[in-house]
Amino acid sequence: CADFHRTNIVEWSAYLGGSVAERDIEFLLGPARTGQIDTLLFRQRDPVYPAADSLASNSILRASDTRAARDALFYLGYAKRCEPYVTFVPGWIWQAGADKSDPRKDTAAIAALIAGGLKNIRNARDPFVRARYLFQVLRLRFHAKQYEACARMYRERAADFEEGKSIAWRAMAYAAGALHRQ
Repeated sequence: CADFHRTNIVEWSAYLGGSVAERDIEFLLGPARTGQIDTLLFRQRDPVYPAADSLASNSILRASDTRAARDALFYLGYAKRCEPYVTFVPGWIWQAGADKSDPRKDTAAIAALIAGGLKNIRNARDPFVRARYLFQVLRLRFHAKQYEACARMYRERAADFEEGKSIAWRAMAYAAGALHRQ
């Protein structure tokens, strides 16, 4: 898990041209909440948009490629919105909201996220970000028990994953799991 985490940070750093501090990337990929990502997006568009000092100092706001930074923030906001549906493990005591019902039962919310992800895949200008949206849709479909759609989408879009990138292996794992479940 630590190796994957480090690899993910390195891949995002490369995508952002090395102009964003790794500690800031680590925050965005990890503990950052959806509202914090949204605040960074607003702050990027309008430098006087109110933000806590800890957010205002995030180096993604000073990235050399502002479009790549904006694309990264949009993607990360989407990924954070997907998290409750793809990380829920029934019965885990530490699970946030463990006393609540399984969020994966909210098929309307998952369908909306999948539709949004498909739109983002079509609109993504960069293959790096497009592959990550594709990954999110694959894992949403897997966790929604849409195994056939997950496996089919992977077969049809496998070429969208850059060989050697960790996201390609993670997507393949969901496709393999979907095939196994079928």
